[in-house]
Amino acid sequence: MDGIILLYKYQNQLQRLLQEIKFAKQAGLLPLLREEVIWAWQEYFAGQERHYDYVSCIPTSPERRRQRGFDIPQEIFVALAPAQWRPELLTRVRRTLPLFELDPQLRREEVAGCFRVQADVVGRKILLCDDIYTSGSTMEEAAQTLKAAGADRVVALGFTASKDNW
Repeated sequence: MDGIILLYKYQNQLQRLLQEIKFAKQAGLLPLLREEVIWAWQEYFAGQERHYDYVSCIPTSPERRRQRGFDIPQEIFVALAPAQWRPELLTRVRRTLPLFELDPQLRREEVAGCFRVQADVVGRKILLCDDIYTSGSTMEEAAQTLKAAGADRVVALGFTASKDNW
């Protein structure tokens, strides 16, 4: 990755909200998180979206998307940069285990080779978003996949990040 932007700490109410969304399928809470993304971006990074050709997200596996009925990163980042928004830039080519229970080394091993690029990214600057940045293994794997396909620059944007990242 060429950089990391972290908006909030994964703790207290944001941690509870994300857990409710992920595990209790509380889709009604997603607009609150979308508003927070827009507010934080405008407050701290206004205008920086023009530095990126594409804005996309770490894709949720098709199985998890069907199970939940929505894709959390896509739902909360969709309004960040409409002109650059490319939700299908990456796809998962295989299912992975839930990563929250794995140590960093096992996380890297689990996500190795799990993404495929779905668009021409040669020479492009990409802002790659995810809801929770824990160890960085998923973002790093996605960034490596994009760079291998020719992307010039890949910057990670995490809505929340574990305390180890602050």
